Amino acid sequence: TDRLLRGASMVVGMHSDEATEPIVDFAFRLGIPFAVVPCCVFQDLFPLRVIQTAGASGGRRQGAVKSYNSFCRYLLAKDA
Repeated sequence: TDRLLRGASMVVGMHSDEATEPIVDFAFRLGIPFAVVPCCVFQDLFPLRVIQTAGASGGRRQGAVKSYNSFCRYLLAKDA
């Protein structure tokens, strides 16, 4: 399996549940293209996922990844 994955030219995750973030991390680590369609956030399984959000006073603060939109922003921020 390891050899198969390391020889991949692209990684795709469609409704990949808990594997979504590892797919993204794996593709970045190998420097290969990827496509994921995130689904469930699994906040209880991944309580350490946080995202920068705008605070009430205009500053930045960290917030838990609780929604589909915040999960997508969290994944996109990995490319920053």
